[in-house]
Amino acid sequence: HGTHQYHAETIRNVREAVETLTSDPLYYRPVAIALDTKGPEIRTGLVKGRADAEVTLERGALVRVVTAECEREQTDGSVIWMDYPSLTRVLKKDSRIYIDDGLLALRVLEIGDSWLQARVENGGVLGSSKGVNLPGAELLDLPAVSERDRSDLQFGVEQQVDMIFASFIRCAEDVRAV
Repeated sequence: HGTHQYHAETIRNVREAVETLTSDPLYYRPVAIALDTKGPEIRTGLVKGRADAEVTLERGALVRVVTAECEREQTDGSVIWMDYPSLTRVLKKDSRIYIDDGLLALRVLEIGDSWLQARVENGGVLGSSKGVNLPGAELLDLPAVSERDRSDLQFGVEQQVDMIFASFIRCAEDVRAV
């Protein structure tokens, strides 16, 4: 989170602080700076058409997960829109869908062309535009390195960061892309 300008200032401040301690072996500690890429992501839509709205998903409830663009703002207690049109091709019956860092969990029961039926296994509050994780699914059409990641990686090179934490790497080719 934050702008490149903000992070450049933070990196400069950290390096200056470390530099002030280099002459005193009692207090000096080397500090490495890492860059964490965002990686590919899938998100839910707007709950009830509003960015600040929330809805509670009850454990055991059935929900319809949709991917049609025309349903982008239709997320409510019974429908959840996701911005990944290939969703129904990469999941199968009994696949798990985790939302909001795993706070919510769904299990796929039935799959259609642009929708699937799922049961809420772990309920809770769903807000708008939450991250979605599809464990074990081969994510088609999602590049390992997004344009934002490319920009962030270039920034990391310019700032001479010490390491890269590449998020959601799936195979050796993804590492090469970084």
